[in-house]
Order: sequence, then structure tokens, then C-alpha cells
Amino acid sequence: MQVIEEGSVRIDLLGGTLDLPPIDLILDSRTLNFATSLKARVEIDDLSEKLISINSKDYSEKHEIKIHELSRAINNPNYKNLEFVLRILNEFSITKGLSIELSSGSPAGAGLGGSSSMGVTLYKALSRFFSKDYDPIKTIQIVRNIESIILNRGPAGYQDYFPALYGGVLSIKSHTESFMVEQLSNQKIESLLNDHITLVFSGVSRNSGINNWEVYKSFFDNDLKIREGFSKICDLTEASYKNLKNENFKDFFHNIIQEGKIRKSLFSGIVPKEIQSLEQEVINSNSNWGVKMCGAGGGGCFIIIHPDLKKNSDEYSKSLIPLIQTANMQILDFIVAPIV
Repeated sequence: MQVIEEGSVRIDLLGGTLDLPPIDLILDSRTLNFATSLKARVEIDDLSEKLISINSKDYSEKHEIKIHELSRAINNPNYKNLEFVLRILNEFSITKGLSIELSSGSPAGAGLGGSSSMGVTLYKALSRFFSKDYDPIKTIQIVRNIESIILNRGPAGYQDYFPALYGGVLSIKSHTESFMVEQLSNQKIESLLNDHITLVFSGVSRNSGINNWEVYKSFFDNDLKIREGFSKICDLTEASYKNLKNENFKDFFHNIIQEGKIRKSLFSGIVPKEIQSLEQEVINSNSNWGVKMCGAGGGGCFIIIHPDLKKNSDEYSKSLIPLIQTANMQILDFIVAPIV
């Protein structure tokens, strides 16, 4: 039996970091993001031997682990890069051999939630392979808890998991018992996001866990700067949700840019100096444009918002692409992924 599953990595629009519990409940916040055509991929096949063969394309590693040694392998330093995968596998009662090939769908450290997308995609694929009941919310809760164990710096945010399982353009809001997931995707919104947001990979290393942990601690230490900044992000996200519902796209794009500025002010490491230099070039080229880091920042990917400039136009090729090329950074082509 062969099972293949794919799950989108996301671009976060507004409300990132506010998806850390219980900050989300304290602020009654929501997060807006969308699924991209960049996808984590998992392929599972039967294997005649009593082995679990894991081929990770992200780490260029291939390992074979005896089924009865799976639990012990989790803490084996030889499999450090595969701890997340092994912990997910350990949630299933595996009695037969299987071969797993997987990739996260984005560059390492990109800040697009690649590992989280791969995690829920793997869990979904394993559920199909072993004919287990599959529920997207339960899957997210299990995989997020596993990732929090590995992170070991407070809880993992939850926004990264939803696009892989739902697709489209999402509003995600948590409640004490579960989540409210609202699909906002339509052809007009998808076209605007495709045409007026450019995704760039900086190549700068990042550590999202460190950045999130620092602002998380500061929030609960009653740091007024952090608390006020989070409240402003919460308000902008709520306004942007209404913008999308009412098709007020001018304010929507402006709010994303403002959210990026507020986030930059909260922690000095969120926007590395290399990206700050390009950000200034972008703003100097057009005051209506802006830059926002993806995820918790510190490196990886960022988006350039250009509301009055359409991708693939002559002006786009003449004005924006040269700035990115001069900075030796890479454009990652994407479109909004369809609703799952």
C-alpha cells in the first residue's frame, strides 16, 4: 500500500505570535494567514523487513530503525534531526515495516512553518496508512504538543499547522475548548495576494523559538512595550479581517505593512541588518511598499508588499526584482493553494 500526502506551508499575514497560548485567549486574538503552493510532501510505502526506513530530503539523511527500537531512538543523538518524525511515528502502534520519504516544502529556516506543515502532513498520511480515524483539529493538537516538547521554550504557536490541512486563506481564532477556523478564500482575494505580495528567502539563519520565547516571557513579565505592541497587532488583525470580509484591500495591505513595523519594534533581532538594508531600498523606491518578516523573524523569509505594483508587469521586473537580486536574495514563487 502506498500513501502520498501534501500539505502547504504558509505565509502569515497578521497576528503571528498571538497564536501562542494563553496570549491568544488573554487578548482574544485571531491570526490571518494563507496556504501556498509550496508544499510539504510525505510518501509512505510498505516494507517487507521489520524496519522503519526514513529518507529526509531536507537533511539529506536516510536511516533505518528497527520497529522495536523506535521509542529508544527518539532520544538517540544519531537521529537528532529526525526527533520530530520519530515522536510522531511513536503515536502509532507500528507492527509492520514501512518506508517514509518526506520533505518540508521550503528552505530550512525559512520561517514558513515548513516543519509544522510536514508534521501534520505526516500524521495525516500515517492515519490513512493505518486506517485510523482522522480529525484535523485533533491532529493539530497532537502534533503541536509534540513540537512544543522538542522546542522546549514554552508552547508552540498553532497557526503553522492549519494551512497544510485546510488550504486557502484562513482566519484562525482559539477558544478555551477548540479553534474557530474560517475560510476567507475567494478568487478576488487569491488574485490580490498572488499579485501584490512577493516572497523572498534571505538565506540568513534564524531561530524562531528564541525570538518567540523572548517576547513571550516579556509579555508575562508585564513589559508594557510588548503588551502594547501585541494589543496593536491584535487590533490591526481584527481590522484586516473585516477588510477582507468587506473587500477593502487598500487598508488591508497597509495594515500588513504596519504590523511588520510594530513587530520590528518589539525585538531587535526580528529583522536582521541584511534585510533592513533591503527594506530601506524598497521604501525609498516607493513609500507605499513595505516589508514584513515571516514567522518569528530573525532571518529566513520575508514578504514585500507592493499594493500598487502587479507581479510579472514590466515595472515589477524593472523596479523590484533588481533590488532583490542586488541583495543576493531569492524570490520564492508561489500562488495561494486551493481549499482542501
